[in-house]
Amino acid sequence: MGISSFAVAELTGVTPDWLALRYPYCFRREDADIDWDRLAKAMALPELKR
Repeated sequence: MGISSFAVAELTGVTPDWLALRYPYCFRREDADIDWDRLAKAMALPELKR
């Protein structure tokens, strides 16, 4: 949401290192490649039969 990880760590009373180790999936890596088609298939809602 645009809040620095350092600010979050300070607000929660932990170090930025601990925060990154505990929640690694919350931090983006700039060089990460995202397979958008696979993500769309995984997040798709199931078809409902009528």
